Formats: sequence, C-alpha cells, structure tokens
Amino acid sequence: MLVAPTVNSALIAVAPPLERPTAEGKADVTSMVYSFNSRPNNYLWLNARYRYFDYANKTPHYETLALVGDWALGTAIWENEPASTKRGTLDLDGQIAASRLFDVGFGYTREDGERTYRIYEKTAEDIYRVNVDSVANQYVTVRTKYEHSRREGSGFDEELLVEVGEQPDTRHYDIANRTRDRVTVSAIVTPSKFVNFNTSFGMGKDEYTETGFGLRNNDNDTWSLGADFIPNERVTFGLNYAEEKYTAMQYSRTANPLSATDVTFNDPTRDWWTDQDDKVKTFTANADFMKVLPRTDIRLGFDTSYGDTTYVYNMKPEQKVFTTVPLTQVAPLKNNLTNGRVDVQYFVRANVAIGGTYLYERYIVDDFALGAQTLNALAPANASNGAFASAVYSGYLYQDYKANTGWFRVTFLW
Repeated sequence: MLVAPTVNSALIAVAPPLERPTAEGKADVTSMVYSFNSRPNNYLWLNARYRYFDYANKTPHYETLALVGDWALGTAIWENEPASTKRGTLDLDGQIAASRLFDVGFGYTREDGERTYRIYEKTAEDIYRVNVDSVANQYVTVRTKYEHSRREGSGFDEELLVEVGEQPDTRHYDIANRTRDRVTVSAIVTPSKFVNFNTSFGMGKDEYTETGFGLRNNDNDTWSLGADFIPNERVTFGLNYAEEKYTAMQYSRTANPLSATDVTFNDPTRDWWTDQDDKVKTFTANADFMKVLPRTDIRLGFDTSYGDTTYVYNMKPEQKVFTTVPLTQVAPLKNNLTNGRVDVQYFVRANVAIGGTYLYERYIVDDFALGAQTLNALAPANASNGAFASAVYSGYLYQDYKANTGWFRVTFLW
C-alpha cells in the first residue's frame, strides 16, 4: 500500500490524492553464468567466464503534486523513477608454469553496464591484470598481483543534472570516468608444522580526471601481520593486526540555482573542497579447543576495530579574501567496535550435540555530525516536561551502546 501524503488533519483536505492505492511494483530479473576451463598441457591453464544480469523494472510510472506545507500546491511534482540496470561481465584468465617455483598469470575483464535515469546511459570498463605466484616451496608462499583499469561512460545526459539544479560538471563516482591502479602482495611463512606467519600489503589509486564537482581521487593503503599456532591437533590459536588508510578529495561549489538575479551558480570563487583521511586499525584473536575436554568443543574469539576520520575543508585564495564567514574545521570522527565471542558445544552422541553461544558487543562513537551533543540540540528546547530533552535516531550507530547476547542450540548430524 502507498502511504498517504500526510496524516495531519489540517492538511488532508488539500493534500493531492494518490494516483493509485499500491505501488504495483514489478521487475523481471535474468541472471546467468557461463564458464570454460582448459588445461592444454602441464604448463598452461586457461579460464573464461561470462556473467549476465538484467534487472528490468516494470513498475508503472507514478506522479503526484507536492503537498502544501512542503511546497506551494502545483509548484512541484513528485514522481517515481523505476530504474533498471543491465550488466555483462567477461573474464579471461591464463596461468603459465614458468618454472618449478614460479607461475605467471595474466587476465582481462570487460564489464558493460546500462542504467536508466542516470547521467550516463552506458558504462564500459576494461581491466588488465598480471600476477606472479610462488607456491611450490613448502616454507614460503608468495602471491603478487597488479591491476590497471579504465572506465568510460557514454550517452551523457546533462539535462538530468539541470533538472535538479546540479552543476553540469558534476559526475557521480559510481559511474564516472575513472582510472584505477592497484597492487597487492601476500606471503605465508611456515617454518614448522606448528606455526605459520602471514603478511599482506595493498596499495590502490583511483583518479576521476574528468570530474569537475564530486569525488576526484581516492587512494587506499592496507597492510596486515598475523600468526597461527597449532601446538597439537586439538588446539589452535591465532593473532592478526591490520591497518587501513583511505584518502579522498571531493570538490564542490557553494551556490544557488542559476537565475536572472543570482549568478553565484557560475562563480568559481565560491569553490571549495574536502580532503578526507580515514584510518582503521583492527586486532583479532581466536582460539579453538577441540575435544580437550571429553566430547566438548570450545571456540573463543575477540576483535576490536578503531576508526579515525579527519575532514579538512579548503577554499580558493580569492574566496578567502571575499568571504565574510570564516572557514571552520570540524573535530575528527572516531569510533571503536569491540566484539567477544564464546561458543561451547557438547556431543551427547556422535551425531547429537547441545551448545550455547555468548556474544559481547561494545560500541563507542564520537561523531561531530550526529553525536550526542548534536542529537540533543535537535530536540525542542522549550519542552516543558523534559520529554524531548534528547533525541535518538533508531537503527543507526550514532550513539554508544553495549550488548550482551546469548543463545542455546541443538545440533543433529547425519
């Protein structure tokens, strides 16, 4: 059922009627995958795969006038956009056993996409990759990969931007023209059967060179170190530490929609941009004790993740001279999520077990946009009974919380 424009009794009489009582939503989905694998000889592997996905939205068009109180009646029209998407992806990969210790791989991916109600009707991305792996040595395993890709859009429709008052040079990052380079390296060292050490490294760079307003670049760097210990066949435990860093720059302009009396829309001195820096540090630990106690499996897990995001606002020198409002920087956004888990399972018989799990969660957040100080400020300040002294956005992780959860289960094996 479609929701009425308002439940306010003072506006029901002037509210526009619903065009139909239900959305009458309908879509046809077609999905298929084709694959081909070949090994002509002991030195060469060839793989090909094609994936096709078509989401054809057949929901009827819906249109209604804006409600008085939001806009003057008849000055705006709300309508649905039954968006459809179609995507075809071709993957070609080959692997050559160059020597006893090294394999060399090469690959190519072509992804073609079509979308309705987007500024680009079609996008095409070509991805080239090469990898060098060493997996034959019993003590050391190394895998490396480099990828380069280029995405280009076609059928650009500037009118879609004009309709909503956006700048013609605006590009939406998920379909904008983009160049991407990424390299990844991972290694596992196994000095004995009781222990192994692992590490990984990744570095990527996205460039949106044809974007005027919107996301212009996005760089990311990651690394991790870990170890797994296996003192015997019944006991295992592991540790892992990882750091991630993401930096991005988004460009914008503070301006009103273009009109005969307001030309700020085309004023470049009103340009500004945001340099964003995200850092995440994660530590995980786990331990399994399988049948150390008779008929009993015990699994322990712990992980904590700390995030720190910084936004730095900048503007052109000429804007700093003429603006009457000083540029204000905001405090970093910080959050920490910690989880602990204990799982115990006791086998009554070989194929029947009873068990239980306890899960602990602790979330701490300091968000300049939607922290406690901001949420409280949103509430009516003149509430006489204090009922609205604070506000909570249900369903969002904008406030601290602590949770303790437990459950029991019975498992049958066959």
